[in-house]
Amino acid sequence: MIPQLRLTLVSTIDVEALKAATQRGGENAMPAVAEALREHVDSCFEREGDPWGNAWEPLAPATITERARKNKSGKILQRDGVLRRSVFAEPTAVEPGVTRAFVSAGGPAAAYASAQQFGTEDIPARPFMPLRGDAVDLPPDLKTEIAETIKDAIRAELQAAREAGR
Repeated sequence: MIPQLRLTLVSTIDVEALKAATQRGGENAMPAVAEALREHVDSCFEREGDPWGNAWEPLAPATITERARKNKSGKILQRDGVLRRSVFAEPTAVEPGVTRAFVSAGGPAAAYASAQQFGTEDIPARPFMPLRGDAVDLPPDLKTEIAETIKDAIRAELQAAREAGR
């Protein structure tokens, strides 16, 4: 008769320590997430297109003529570079234990930023922030990058907790 082998693994998980490590990892990821968002917005200016890969509406012929006359940039939304330079990212604690990544465009360009993002009666929308209406709509590649950033930060925190015996 062949002896039967039985292997039983018992794992004890400190759920509270796991939650705490996951929370710390998520919070630690927010500066990198904010920077990934900012870089994606900046890439819209670089390629003159929206966050989802579509080209912006071309400049009107009158705009092109006026810019040439004033010796200004021919790139869309970059006549003086004020709007592009106004984009900044920051992780912000919104309440204890909750940190969010924010990307903003504004300062002196706030009204201009909104008009370009959503369009007006006279200006076609040229979105540079990953928003559709008032809802965030991350393109798939950015969503994947952010998810990987958060997962890596949580893994690092879990590893550090394991090594510290927490």
